[in-house]
Formats: sequence, structure tokens, C-alpha cells
Amino acid sequence: MMTAKSYREKVAESLVQKLKEVIRSILSQFFEKTKALITELDRANSQIRSLYERLEISEVKGERLKGIEKDYNRLRRFLGGDRTDEIISEVKVKEIADKEKREKKSEVFGRGSEGTATWKISGKQDYER
Repeated sequence: MMTAKSYREKVAESLVQKLKEVIRSILSQFFEKTKALITELDRANSQIRSLYERLEISEVKGERLKGIEKDYNRLRRFLGGDRTDEIISEVKVKEIADKEKREKKSEVFGRGSEGTATWKISGKQDYER
């Protein structure tokens, strides 16, 4: 027959020790998961704030674009659709030509290898400093 003292020493203390270890492990995992979830929540809140700011900016731009659209429609009614389209096409062609001129100018004075200045005439490398 087992006495209360021997039962306590052999069974109860080991059981209590195992329960302490299990509870400690569970609490540790709980706190780790809680910390990870708080970090994810902070990241999500930061993203929400960023998206909210972008939305506000987009709404302001949208209002501005609505005003521009109204002005465009007024101009289109005044000039007529065909004339407005012609003017827009002419401006686009001019912008493309200006862009090509700027690109050709940047080719006239470029950079050679090793960072040396190079002048080009007619697409040929004529002088290197």
C-alpha cells in the first residue's frame, strides 16, 4: 500500500512538474504568436494609412480632372469636335518632333568610355578629349 507521502513524491510532484512545463510551453507559444500578430497588425495599419493618403490624393486629382474635363468639353463645343481633334493631333506631332530634337541634341554631346567627353558629328565619333 502506498502512503500519502510516497504518492506525493512518486506521482503528484512529477505530474505537477509536467503540467508546469506544458503550461509554460503553451504560454510561451501564446506570447510569441501574440507578438507576431501585433507586428502584422501594425504593418497592416501602416498600409491602410498609406492607402488612405493615396486615396485622398487621388480624390483631389479626380476633382481637378473633372474641372479640366468640363473645360475641354466647353472648348470642344465651341470649336467643334473635328477642329478640336485636329488641334490635338497637331500639338501631339509637335511634341514628338520637339522630343526627337532634344534627343538628337543630347547625342551631339555624349560621354565616351571611361567618362571622357566625346563630340559626335553625323553619327561618327570625331574628337575625344
